[in-house]
Amino acid sequence: MQHAQYPDALCPGDHLVSPRPGYSHHGIYIGNNTVIHYSGLHRNAVSGSVCEISVDEFHAGFGFRVQNNKGRYQGQEAVKRARSRLGEDKYHLLFNNCEHFVHWVLHGKARSQQVNNALIGLTTVVLTGVGRWALKKYRGSERV
Repeated sequence: MQHAQYPDALCPGDHLVSPRPGYSHHGIYIGNNTVIHYSGLHRNAVSGSVCEISVDEFHAGFGFRVQNNKGRYQGQEAVKRARSRLGEDKYHLLFNNCEHFVHWVLHGKARSQQVNNALIGLTTVVLTGVGRWALKKYRGSERV
């Protein structure tokens, strides 16, 4: 995690990740100690908009790191893409969250590995439960 002297080490277009209980928050550093992000869950809300905030507001005491995933769009081009969505208020936890936004800014395609991992985990739990139920049902029918 980075804390002190981070503005000197950050470059416009950097992908910032701040760990939170149960998820990670994502934003794009645009220079001058400022981040553009999809606010959403950032302040325990279920909706939000794309906005500019300070780096300190972004990490909210949880710290942050720079995600090294150089995309198709970097530097000022990434900043321009992030700014193009300022004010957008179409946040959706599963389909348009802060990670989707950052991935779109850098790679041109919205995606969220956190959502993918959660859906895989949920599918595994459901399929395990269905499998156990079916096995119990099958074993019960053998006794008849």
